[in-house]
Amino acid sequence: MERRSNVNRHHLGWEKRHWQKNNVLRRLRDHQGMIIPMNLYDHRELHHNLLPPPMPTPGQAEELLSHLGHYDSMSERIDYLDMAAAFMQDRNPRYAGHLLVQRSYVLLDPFTQVERDIVAFERDRLAS
Repeated sequence: MERRSNVNRHHLGWEKRHWQKNNVLRRLRDHQGMIIPMNLYDHRELHHNLLPPPMPTPGQAEELLSHLGHYDSMSERIDYLDMAAAFMQDRNPRYAGHLLVQRSYVLLDPFTQVERDIVAFERDRLAS
């Protein structure tokens, strides 16, 4: 991933204090795939516009962690977000939906050519 200024780390699970109350929820929040580099200004806008996501149950979080596996540093920054949303779609639709709304903020500033291609594909799909 290219180096960028004005980038910080966005945890897909916030407020921290709520996720810290349970070990498995804390591990999900702290999974490196669930922490996404994001444009600082878009990150602020996300937190300004969105309420915290509904938390999965500890059992759902354990299943999701197992599904996500170990973090692969060669992955695209939205790969784990997409995996989590797809996995949780039937298990916890509200949580999955919130992840997808967060995804739209993350992709406001595509970092790589792959992300630019994803944004263009999704824009074209919506236009047709």
